[in-house]
Amino acid sequence: MSTPPRMLVLCSGTYEALVALPPTYDKAVQAAMEKLAVPKDTHVVRLSCKAADMAWIGVHAGSHDIFIADNDSYHYACAGKHVVRLDVHVFDKNPPKADAAPAKADSKKDEKKDDKKEEKKDDKKDDKKNGNKDDKKGGGGSAKAAVASASISYTVESTAGKTTEMTATLSAPDLAKGPAPGEYLGTLSVDASTFAQRFAGRQLGPNEVLTKFVVHDKNTARLLFRPRAVRPRVDMLFPEEQSMEVTLSVADWTVTTAYPMTALVPDGARQKLRWFLRVKPGGAVEDLLTGTEASGLFVEMVPAPKPRPATAVDPNGPLIPAWPDIRPLNAWCLPQTIFVPHIDRILQSLGLPAESRTAMITAWLPGITRHKHIAYRILSKDQLAPSSALTIIPPPQALIRVFVLFRGVPDAELKDWESRGVVHAEMGLDWRDAVGYTPAMADESLFRVVEYGAMEVFD
Repeated sequence: MSTPPRMLVLCSGTYEALVALPPTYDKAVQAAMEKLAVPKDTHVVRLSCKAADMAWIGVHAGSHDIFIADNDSYHYACAGKHVVRLDVHVFDKNPPKADAAPAKADSKKDEKKDDKKEEKKDDKKDDKKNGNKDDKKGGGGSAKAAVASASISYTVESTAGKTTEMTATLSAPDLAKGPAPGEYLGTLSVDASTFAQRFAGRQLGPNEVLTKFVVHDKNTARLLFRPRAVRPRVDMLFPEEQSMEVTLSVADWTVTTAYPMTALVPDGARQKLRWFLRVKPGGAVEDLLTGTEASGLFVEMVPAPKPRPATAVDPNGPLIPAWPDIRPLNAWCLPQTIFVPHIDRILQSLGLPAESRTAMITAWLPGITRHKHIAYRILSKDQLAPSSALTIIPPPQALIRVFVLFRGVPDAELKDWESRGVVHAEMGLDWRDAVGYTPAMADESLFRVVEYGAMEVFD
């Protein structure tokens, strides 16, 4: 099969132009001016490349974009890529100079503004002097009342294994001026003689979850964090060599990395990753932009921060990445010892090859082994699409998307899951129907695509 010519995509705002890759930087600039109709007499064009798209040097860049300045940097930006993507920036040769006259004319206005500010400051001082009297008469009723008290509760475990729970009420002139709402990690100190308590700590980010605290000795401790990350993978199975375009469009997710590496570009209100690939027999894929060969596509994402829904979430509604829903109404609960064999049988029935099942399950093990009971649910394609849409051109003859939510269930909640055990899980739901399974998944002569991933849910 003949190799297609190398191409250059020139991007300017929402407009893109596709041309044969010019041999030099000057000819690339000339092509940009011609295709984008930039007037040569009044404007100049500069080209830039995403730092993430430049191998080896991109990690040392101080910004997201690197401007191309000469032939050397141009050829470096194009190295190893079959399709090169460059951004076009248009600048005026004679930028308008700032007019000094209006500044003088506005000086009186500025003086008046300063006078008004001074008057407001004086008014505030007078209000402070008379504030107590006016408040007693009801004059200060328009201001919001400061929060003066709030409840405090905490549970701690001593080195002897004794658990202590305490509740109290904190009073202060205005608690709203204290620590911001959120979760904090730090040290609680209790004085031996006065029992005075002091907490010093740091606020955790929206995707930081403390899962374990291990003390090695008095001077050393180890904190184990499990980020709320999702690492979906896409495997492509085709008996012949095939070129294709794959796009993953996401909403309410923050993409942290992708492999083979590619740029994250706007997609309306969403963002998308796009690969130009050559799929080879056996499942290997070659990225035409970078020349990277991999066994599939890999993405890591974390939920974008989002306020908690004001109303109850539909148990069978679309996935909300920041607030994944898993409860007895929509999930199943199994002992940890039989969860892995059970889920392996389900994944096998969905047509996942042994390599895909192994990669998926071993990625969960650190989260699974910390719990005695595991609750899980498998999302349907309709529940995934609003936050994560996968498009493949040409379309595969068989496509399934397997995404599992799971969380640990404490002993105190097991009564709520009595009717959602292993027998009910294996008899109560056809997972094949949920993920869109077809018998074509078992036909090795067809073009098949399997996407799979999992997310641990924390309270």
